[in-house]
Amino acid sequence: MPGFMTYREVALIYAALDDETAGKVIKAVCDYYCFGYETDGFTGRAAEIYDTMLCKMEKDQASYNKRCDANRENGAKGGRPPKGER
Repeated sequence: MPGFMTYREVALIYAALDDETAGKVIKAVCDYYCFGYETDGFTGRAAEIYDTMLCKMEKDQASYNKRCDANRENGAKGGRPPKGER
């Protein structure tokens, strides 16, 4: 996947954290996305946000992979036929 999204619901939860903790969670989520590093040091809301983001990213990755597979299969069939004259 070329990127990941933070949805409004999660952003509102980030806002409930102090700036330092929110920054650490965001950096940990980015580390997971970019390098596959997992962090176990969060508790309370920070842990909930971190776990929610990782679950969402994994779900989005599976959906993206499924779409890529479907596109690959459709492309192997020759792709979309050209549009007719209007």
